[in-house]
Amino acid sequence: MKKSLKEPTRPFEKREASSPPRGSFCYRALCLSSSCFSLWDGAQSQGKNMFQGKSRRHLLAAFVVFCCILLLWWGRQPPSAPSPPNKQRLRIIRASTPSSSSSHTPHEDHPPHRHAPKAPNARWQAQLRKGIRALNKELLKGSQVWGKFPNGNYLMALRQPTPQGQAEHPERPQGFRLWQVTPRGAMTPLSLELEVGSAQIDPKNGRVAAITPDQELHLSGPQGQGPFAPIAKEAGYFPSWDAKGQRLAFSQKIDMISQKLQIYDLQTRQFKTLLAQEQGLAQPIWSPQGDEVIYISTRTGLASLWKVSISQAQPQQLTNRGLTLGQGLPPSYVPPPHLGRQSWEGRWLVYDSSDSFWAVQTDGKGQKKLADTSPIRFQWLQPGRVVEWTLSQSRKNQATLPIFP
Repeated sequence: MKKSLKEPTRPFEKREASSPPRGSFCYRALCLSSSCFSLWDGAQSQGKNMFQGKSRRHLLAAFVVFCCILLLWWGRQPPSAPSPPNKQRLRIIRASTPSSSSSHTPHEDHPPHRHAPKAPNARWQAQLRKGIRALNKELLKGSQVWGKFPNGNYLMALRQPTPQGQAEHPERPQGFRLWQVTPRGAMTPLSLELEVGSAQIDPKNGRVAAITPDQELHLSGPQGQGPFAPIAKEAGYFPSWDAKGQRLAFSQKIDMISQKLQIYDLQTRQFKTLLAQEQGLAQPIWSPQGDEVIYISTRTGLASLWKVSISQAQPQQLTNRGLTLGQGLPPSYVPPPHLGRQSWEGRWLVYDSSDSFWAVQTDGKGQKKLADTSPIRFQWLQPGRVVEWTLSQSRKNQATLPIFP
């Protein structure tokens, strides 16, 4: 009668609470070793010699090699999928309205957080916006305000640094890049590929007339948008828009001494020569009515202000009448505007001459020195009547100009 073999027990399967998770490497190794040792004990209990003529050391080595091969093969099999977690039943709570009769409110079971935690994506976006604002502040420290758009944004100019290892050219300094900045500090680039020396804003449509360091005139679309289109070459710095934003006045180089005064009409896209030849012509500015232009000229040897009407009448000298260039500047010399910092309202032209602040009558009957230093900024409180300026000491000053019949 055969002696029945009792199936070996697997202690690792009975202790489910302390066993490794199914599918892991440890669990497979434990199962394999348990099975092998059980088979070994069963064979010895029956008295069978499975490996006759072999020493115990060789038998143990073969057993180890077999276990390693089997473990490597089993490890390549995909682990069993973990059992899905128990899904808790979600409880939907309807918020009570003032008209409902239910007395239950959602605050009884789930009190709301005072400050709900932000999602990772929202937290990252907030940090990015904070970094952009800090970068904008650093950029604005070295910027210059060149005007204001009709929508309330500002035209900012950031000077381009000189490339490392190169000296700045004395006659062609590094230009600027133009940006549009909102009152809250958001910056939008306008001319990343265009290097600009000066620019003026159309007061009606927000077009930007920009002059490059190579003296090329470029024009943008409304509100400074769109690519800058080239208009003319050999153009002088600081062009001027009329009050309606339809005509642009600028000087154009003829030779090393002479320039001509050009008028560009945006509607007809035609040029009109107002003055064919003038010595040292620069920085034209339109009258508020758009019928006259004041400009700088050196035809008498001194840089003075002159005025010409659109009807092509004879130019009229406004400052330094009867003065000639002798041994130095005369004591009564009135300097011209500097870098286009001028404003014409009523019968007065106020401007910064780089070392003083002046008001000149546009009919040539007189002028008045308002300050002995260059102002940081100036503006009209009452057009053609009251002007305000700020000096370097952050002190504001006002002047009331006389009204002429």
